[in-house]
Amino acid sequence: MAKKALSIQLADHLTGKAIMAAGGYALICAAGSTKKLTMYQNGSTVSRVSLSNGKLECEVDVDLGVNVDIYMQAPTGHGVVATDITPSGPSEIRIDQNARHSMLRIPFHVDDASSETDTGFVEPTNGLILPNPTVNVSAIDAGITIDVGTLSSDSGDADGFMDGVSVATLGLAKGTIATGGVTLGALLKADTGSGVMVPEGHVSAGKAITYTMSGSPDTAAGVINLPVLLG
Repeated sequence: MAKKALSIQLADHLTGKAIMAAGGYALICAAGSTKKLTMYQNGSTVSRVSLSNGKLECEVDVDLGVNVDIYMQAPTGHGVVATDITPSGPSEIRIDQNARHSMLRIPFHVDDASSETDTGFVEPTNGLILPNPTVNVSAIDAGITIDVGTLSSDSGDADGFMDGVSVATLGLAKGTIATGGVTLGALLKADTGSGVMVPEGHVSAGKAITYTMSGSPDTAAGVINLPVLLG
């Protein structure tokens, strides 16, 4: 395993101009995996890479010849995923800053999990989390469920987006309000006043996004998908 450097600037896809804005984060996994690689910035290990003026600069421990997948939250709030990237390039990734709809795609893996795991992503400023969250399960774990929400120690709701979604089946699983199996979190639904729950978007409070797995998981892995309307 060797330490490889990444240096990638985000740019606007229409103008080609660099996105010189504060904020933004990235998680880096080996290609095809959702387990985070060991990441370094300024010589120290980090749990997430912080972008500077829209630029990702870091090092990762990765086996020779192995490419990486990069999951980013741009300074604009947009979700960005670049897959099967060679550590030596590219030097630029372009995004559509005019797009109001975006998807935060957040990797999860049992080896990175704790009781409540901070994903490294945050609710985007002036964003509306839409009531259609999903989990794409790439490695099943029988009898295990996942909650997705905001950091409970910061007055958040740890199962506010998804509450008890099973990871026992490969593929896409959704949060639902179906009677007898409600898994859509409290932040994404509202009571009409008659006890009937309806989906409702959640206005961002800028809190950290977390996930929590039930029981004693040993194999669960995949990607959390949170659709966002950016203001």
